Amino acid sequence: MLTQESAQNHFDLLRADQEVRLHELQHALSTQYATSSSDEIASAVGLEYSAQFERAVRDRETGLSVARYTARLVFGEAPSTDDQRIGLMAATIATYPAAGAAASTEETVARALVQRAGDGGWLGADEYELDPSGDLIAVRGLWDAFRNCLGSSCGGTCLGALGSCLPLGALPAVVACLAATCGLCAAKCAACVACDCGWLCSVVTGCCHT
Repeated sequence: MLTQESAQNHFDLLRADQEVRLHELQHALSTQYATSSSDEIASAVGLEYSAQFERAVRDRETGLSVARYTARLVFGEAPSTDDQRIGLMAATIATYPAAGAAASTEETVARALVQRAGDGGWLGADEYELDPSGDLIAVRGLWDAFRNCLGSSCGGTCLGALGSCLPLGALPAVVACLAATCGLCAAKCAACVACDCGWLCSVVTGCCHT
């Protein structure tokens, strides 16, 4: 599990990456939901999972010779109003080449969760991404896939922890509680979600459609 400092640093790096569009996502949230217009992240936590191949494999999509990869799922909480909470999520897959091969690559998807008072907490939260024009569109994705994986892959104890962790309020606190209960399985579910059924990593993590 990544510390709050490490997770927040990761968000800072993603904000500087124009392809990830995290800054645009936060701006769209501030416009539509009257949140703070700053890029502040009130709290953050992350889950990370790495795997190394016994021998390098060729990535079918990029043609690169890959020796290992790291999957990371980070969760943040943005400043919000009293009747709603705003969560941020970013899923990253980074691949690292065999010695002498081309440079490493990294792909990230960023999403937002909006929890409104009386909607069932994070279980009833709406997930959003940006469309090409910069508008928020509702999606079923990272959060649902992560929760579904915890329920189907990590056993009854982990599934039962969801109910006891949700009252903690802030999304990073909920995820940290789940990670403490579910252990390595939570990290593997995070990797499964970040992988999004990609052939390179789903052999190890399983398939979690987002």
